[in-house]
Formats: sequence, C-alpha cells, structure tokens
Amino acid sequence: MINIKYIFLIILLLIISNVPLQAQEYIIGPDDVLSITFWQQSELNTTVRVTKNGTINMPVIGTITASGMTPTALANKIVDKISIFNRNISQASVVVTTYGSKSVYVTGHVNQPGKYSFEVIPDIWKIILEAGGPAETAMLGNVKIIRSGENAEEASTVDVAEFVESGNTSMLPVIRPGDTIHVPGITPEQGAGGVGTVGGITSATVDENVVYVYGQVARPGGYQFTKDMNLLEAIIVAGGPTQQAELQDVRVITKGQPYSTVASIDLKKYSNEGVPSPFMLRPGDTIFIPQVNTSSIWNIFQRGIVYDILRLAISAASTIVIYNLYRR
Repeated sequence: MINIKYIFLIILLLIISNVPLQAQEYIIGPDDVLSITFWQQSELNTTVRVTKNGTINMPVIGTITASGMTPTALANKIVDKISIFNRNISQASVVVTTYGSKSVYVTGHVNQPGKYSFEVIPDIWKIILEAGGPAETAMLGNVKIIRSGENAEEASTVDVAEFVESGNTSMLPVIRPGDTIHVPGITPEQGAGGVGTVGGITSATVDENVVYVYGQVARPGGYQFTKDMNLLEAIIVAGGPTQQAELQDVRVITKGQPYSTVASIDLKKYSNEGVPSPFMLRPGDTIFIPQVNTSSIWNIFQRGIVYDILRLAISAASTIVIYNLYRR
C-alpha cells in the first residue's frame, strides 16, 4: 500500500520545483552611477559615482562603502546612517543609472565604437549590435577578444559570423567587464597614388579564400569563398537583399593589376527571366548592392515586388545552396 506521506511529499516537491526563483538583485561596483532620492526630504537627493575604491560621498553622512552591495541594501544602510541626524527620514531609494562596473569596449569596424555598459553583459553578437552593428567593411569571421583584469593581455579570436549563421549564439565566449572586442575589417591598400577607389568602392587587400558582400544585404561582411561560387550564392550566404536594395545595378569588383575591374549585374532581370547565367566569382571579389533611389515612390513599389520575388526564390534555394557550399 502506498504511503500517503510519500504522495504528499512528491506533490510538495513538484509545486516547489515549479516556483520560479527570484531574480538576483544587481550588485553595485566601481564606476556605477547611482541616483539616491529621499521623498521625505528631496533637497538631499543626489547623483553619485562609485569610486575605484568602491565608496560614495553623501551629504550629511559623508563617505560610505557601496561596492558589493545591492541597491536595496545600500538604501537601508543610508537610511540607518542619515536617521541619526534626521529622524524624519525613514526611506531612501537607490537606482543604478549607469552600469559603469559592467562596461566593455568595442573598437574597429562597427558603426558606433566606444564604451558600453550593461546591467547584465550579453553575448558578443548583441554587444556588436549595441555598438551600431558591423560596418560594411567588418570581418566577423575573425573578431578579437582582448581580456582585462587578471587575464590582461590575453587575446582570442572567434568566428562570430559562423555562430550567427547557425543561430546558436549561446556557445559564444563569455564577455567579462573591462574586455575589449575588436572587429577587424578590410584595410585600404596604400599605393603611390594613395587609396585606390573604383566606382566609389575602396580597393582592399584580398584574402584568397574570402568574398566580401556589402551594401543592402541582411548581413554584410566577409564570407568564405568556395569553388564555383556564383553571385547569387554569395548573396544568399549574406542573408539576401534588403528591401532598399538596388537590384538592377549590383556591382562586382574584381581586384587586378594594375587596376580593378567592375561588373554591373541586373539581378532584377535575372529574377524575372532567369538570364543571364549567374555571375561566377573569384577569390577576393567584392559584391556591392547599392541603395534604391528613394526619390521615386513608384520605383520603391516596383522594386519591392522584385525584392519579394527574389526573396521567395532565395528562401526556396538557400537550403540547397548552403548545404552544397558546406559539402564542398
């Protein structure tokens, strides 16, 4: 016979296991900016930055330690100390306005390089997006992480593009406070005449096994070149064109000596008629998809239809194409 006590215990454990754990409160650290308010005496309200030593300087009570405490615990500590001088103050509020103790630095080929602070530091891809996203010249396949603190001067590289492509960003390396994320990119080639440009595109040093896709595509950047890779395959790997893509004037820049050559391809015609045959790429080629002329609403409407047709074609073909690319 089943003991009713065991049944009760099992039910109790099941109930407890389904109760969500309370979210852990933020721990204050150096360089955090705190807004401290007293609703009973607003003239004491202040905004302070936690020093490198972990302290803050408060009116009336002077210097106190804040680092290592939660905002709630610090508020209680402030009330305990200030109530000695003013018994009417029984409540205080501490709000972290800038999470300076959890900052990382983003440099290189992103749209908004700089220092970024977070309550909880996200993965490297979300940090890059926070920095305005990768620039058109970014090489996401070779992003460098420079550690700080005890692991200072330690550096590693990560293929962010591979993780984003697979959708499994959970396996990206953990970023810690003070780390620097450097996104490399194409370096303009300096010659006797300075930086060479072709059709508005800067000529660049070439990696033998990379093609570059920039402009109006979902994921601009450098991608692994594979044998017999064509223009459409490269655009598929880069996520396909955006709605602002000028598909009638897709340009492919091929590096040569002494000058580069530029080919203009009408992808609109290809999507409608299936001709001409897909343009075959060479290692180091740069594909540039310009933005549609927004001065004409009718042009945008027409191109929107073409975009939808091409996106449908890409959706149908992308699985097969990417599968074939990885089999090579």
